[in-house]
Amino acid sequence: MNNENTIKCEHCNAILTNSPRSIGSHIGYWHKDVAKQIYNKPTKFSMKCLECNELVANSNNVLARHLRKIHNIDWTNYTVKHYHDGVWPICKCGCGNKLEKNHTNFGEFICGHSSRGEFNPMFGKKGDDNPNTGKVRNDSMKEKYSKAAKSRWDNPNDSRYITFKTEKYRSEMSASCKNAYDDPNVVARQSEGMRIWWSKNPQMRKVKSKFACELQQLGIIGPQAPYKAEWKFNSFTQKQEYMHSSWETRFLDDCIKSNNPVTKIHNVRITYIDPNGIERTYIPDFLSLDNKTLYEIKGRETEIDLLKYAAARVWCLKNNAQFEIVKYRRLSQNYLLTKVPEYL
Repeated sequence: MNNENTIKCEHCNAILTNSPRSIGSHIGYWHKDVAKQIYNKPTKFSMKCLECNELVANSNNVLARHLRKIHNIDWTNYTVKHYHDGVWPICKCGCGNKLEKNHTNFGEFICGHSSRGEFNPMFGKKGDDNPNTGKVRNDSMKEKYSKAAKSRWDNPNDSRYITFKTEKYRSEMSASCKNAYDDPNVVARQSEGMRIWWSKNPQMRKVKSKFACELQQLGIIGPQAPYKAEWKFNSFTQKQEYMHSSWETRFLDDCIKSNNPVTKIHNVRITYIDPNGIERTYIPDFLSLDNKTLYEIKGRETEIDLLKYAAARVWCLKNNAQFEIVKYRRLSQNYLLTKVPEYL
């Protein structure tokens, strides 16, 4: 051998590229007698055919060819006959459906079936016991999963197509998702997971935060429930503005009656730090047209609201403005609203 990339032929002095293809080509062309001895050498098999009880293969593919050619039986029926006592296996989840062949064998559940509870192979496996722990899907894997999911939804020949398209399936899946979030433990896990992810991706948080602000400005998202959200004509700006709650609608009506020009369309963005130490963006509900007063319309307050207020006070000091909180309270079952102003 001259170096790592070349090798000397054992039968002559030729210098060959050190690869199976190069060596094989040289032996086959220049040393035909040697090649004949190599290729005519009896093969030692390790897999037995249960039809004839002979060792005939070293792989399932070769064994399958033997079954088709010699015994006229395909691999699936061979597996049912010899490994399942001649009875086609049934899904272990209890649905009663027959299993579908999965490549060269059967799984425990029908292909595409959503098994749950103790019948799920992943049931109870968490942390280090879960084989998926530590795995991260790359872009290639995500694209592959996305294509596979799309083919299941769009292919009418897929056995799961009819099930996926039924109203019953959709309603049951929707109810299942809603019920999951009634469990405080599920909500806590989701919240903690998102908190950790965002803390590790501060740049993405800034990008998404800016995008969310733009969507809120357009009225696409916002804290709407449980009160009515609507587009309302603002006579001060001569524009339709999006009210995120009936309280905001009530406040605008009050301002119009008292001739206090305000608008929801403004560019005030105030940063603050939430209880988890993450930087967030606060958008006040209204701004006076003279840019001198910020208005926040509230029904109830949370810890995060107090942090927003503190950040708003600092902003107002820097911009020679004032911050007003307008609280509306429910006084009866008819949800009558009463304004309780607080000036800060």
